[in-house]
Amino acid sequence: MHEVITTSFSPHANSIATHFYNLEESHLHIGSSDLNPDVHFQPTVSSDGKTASYNPRNFIWDYANGFGSLNKFEYTEDGSSPDHPIKSLQQISLKSDSDESKIELLQTHKRIVKNDYQIALDCNSPTLGKLSKSNTLYWSDFSRVIYKPNSLHSLKNWYYDPSLAKLDSPSLTYNIGQGYFKSHPERPFQTYSIGSEEYNSQGLNFTDESFRKMLESCDLLNGLNIITEIDTAWSGFSAESLCNIKEDYLSDKASIFTWGLTNGRLSSDLKSVIDRVRSMVSLIQQSSLYIPLETQPVLSDWVDYKSLWQVSSFQSIPFEFVNSLFNNTNSKISMNDFQNGLSIGSKRNIISDINCLQGDIQFNLSCNRLFELEHLPQSSQGKRRGKKEKQARVSSRSIITKPSDEYGDSLTDNEMAKMDSFASFDKLTDKGTSSKGLISYESPIPFDNQNLDSFPVEFMQMEKPIACSFDISDKPKIMLKNMFEIVSRYCKGDEREELRDDLEVLKEEYNGDNYDSDSESDDDY
Repeated sequence: MHEVITTSFSPHANSIATHFYNLEESHLHIGSSDLNPDVHFQPTVSSDGKTASYNPRNFIWDYANGFGSLNKFEYTEDGSSPDHPIKSLQQISLKSDSDESKIELLQTHKRIVKNDYQIALDCNSPTLGKLSKSNTLYWSDFSRVIYKPNSLHSLKNWYYDPSLAKLDSPSLTYNIGQGYFKSHPERPFQTYSIGSEEYNSQGLNFTDESFRKMLESCDLLNGLNIITEIDTAWSGFSAESLCNIKEDYLSDKASIFTWGLTNGRLSSDLKSVIDRVRSMVSLIQQSSLYIPLETQPVLSDWVDYKSLWQVSSFQSIPFEFVNSLFNNTNSKISMNDFQNGLSIGSKRNIISDINCLQGDIQFNLSCNRLFELEHLPQSSQGKRRGKKEKQARVSSRSIITKPSDEYGDSLTDNEMAKMDSFASFDKLTDKGTSSKGLISYESPIPFDNQNLDSFPVEFMQMEKPIACSFDISDKPKIMLKNMFEIVSRYCKGDEREELRDDLEVLKEEYNGDNYDSDSESDDDY
C-alpha cells in the first residue's frame, strides 16, 4: 500500500480538500477491486471484523472558529476521555450546581448551528437541495466525512468570521477566507513572517504528535499533498510545517506536491510582492511539484467568487484527477512516477498551466499572472516595456482522462476526438517538445459531480470533467528573473543574499535547450 497524506491550510484550502474527500467517500460504495480506499483513508476495523470505518488521511488547519458547527470530538464514541471538552464542561456544570462557589462559563462567540444538510446527514435523511451559498460559509457545512480529532487543528490566536463578508454585497470590507487577530480585528493574518512565527509558537506539537501518529499508521508512504495560500500568512505557516516534517519524518523518496492558491489580483505594492517571493521560493524548494492555482479563475457566470464552496468545486477537479491515479490498483502509478513524467530528468518542478475539459467547456485554473510582467512593482517594469513577449515553449505535458459515464466505461469516439484536440500532442511535437515529455494517463473513476449533492446544484448540472492537462514550460524563467531583480533592488542584509542564491539555483534549471537563447540576458541584473 502507498498512502497519501494531505495537509490543507486555510478555509479556502480546506474547501478544496473537503470536495475531494467527499468524492473519495462516494467511491467507497463502488466496492471495486480496482480501487484501494486505504490510500486516501485510514481504515478502522470493528472488533468483530465485520465492518470498517474510514477517516481521511487529511490534516485540517484553520482559524479559531474555522470549523463552523463541527465539534472535533462530537463523533467520538462516548467522550469517555477526561480531555473530552463536552464531558469536561458537563462535569464543571455539575460541580458548579453542587458547590457553594459558582464557576462562570464564558462564551466568546455565538454558537454556530448546523445547517439543514448536516442535520440530514446525522439523521440519515435525504440531503439533496439543502445547500446554498448562504449556508456554506464553512467547509464543514458541506463535508460528508468524519475526521478523527487529531486531524483537526486551529490557530488559537486568530479568528475567522465569514459572516462579515456579505455574499450579496458588491463591495467587501472583509476578505473572504481571511482571519484576524482576536484582540485586534484590524490586524489580518497576512504576512509570511506572521505565519512562520505562529507555527513556531504552536505548530511544533502538531508535527511531533499528530503527524507522527498518522505516519505510523501508513505501511509505505507515497507522499504528501500540501494545499495552502501563497499571499497570506498561511504560506509561512505551511512552509515551516513542511520544513519540519521533511527534516524529521520524510525520506528523500517521498514526493511532495504543493498546491499554491495564488491571488492573481494581488496588489503590486512592494511589500506584497516581496512577501510572495519569500513564500514561493521556500515552497518551491521544498516541493517535488509546485502547482500554482488561481484563487479566482475565470469560471461559469453563475459562480460567486465570494463563495469558497462554489469556487473550490472547480479547483477540486485537477486535485482529484491527479490523486485518483494513486489509488488505482491496476495502474499502480506513484506520485514519483507522475512527477518524473513531467520533469523528464530535470529539476524543473513548477507547473505553468493547468487546463480542464468539462464537456465542451475548457477552462484554465493556473495563476497566469505569475508569469507576466504586470505583477512587478511599477518601478521594476520601466526598462522592460516594449519588449516582445515570447510564446512559451512546453517541455512536458501530462494529461489525465476519465470516462463521463459509469465507472470503468471507455471514452466514446466523440470524447476521444475532443481529447486529441485538447491534448494537442502533435502540435507540441511539431514545435519541438520531446515525445518523452508527452504522457497520457487513464483513470477509470468518473468525477461524479452530477450525483454528489455536496456540490453546488449548478455544478451538478454541468457535464462531467473528462480531462486535465498539466504543463511544465519555460514560463517560470521570466517570473524567477523578475523575482531576482526585486530581491536585488529592494531586499537587504542576509535575506537578500540568501534569496538571490536560491533564485539563482531555480533560474538555472530554465537555462537549457528548451529556452530561447535570444531572450533577455541575466546581465540585465
